[in-house]
Amino acid sequence: MDTVNRLSESYSYFTEKDLQETKREIIDQIKNAMTDRCAANHAALRIVCSHWKKNLNELNCHLHPLDSFASASRAALKKLEQRKGSLLGERMHCCKSYFANQ
Repeated sequence: MDTVNRLSESYSYFTEKDLQETKREIIDQIKNAMTDRCAANHAALRIVCSHWKKNLNELNCHLHPLDSFASASRAALKKLEQRKGSLLGERMHCCKSYFANQ
């Protein structure tokens, strides 16, 4: 909420528009919020909705599960390569350097 207040102040200062009108216009444009399915984020969003007197769509970020899956896959491939040798072949230089740096 503090970010919206600061943004409203800056925008109204430079455009010479009414601060409260500017703040209302900004809040009216916000329709969605992205969270990572953490209970604290859900609670914070409920507070924001209550304060702004509007409902926001809560979109859940699925990046964390995908990142965990990628990390586990990299670890498994590294172990397998140590036992079996190169899995990617000579034509896959970009993948080799990617996995080597992880």
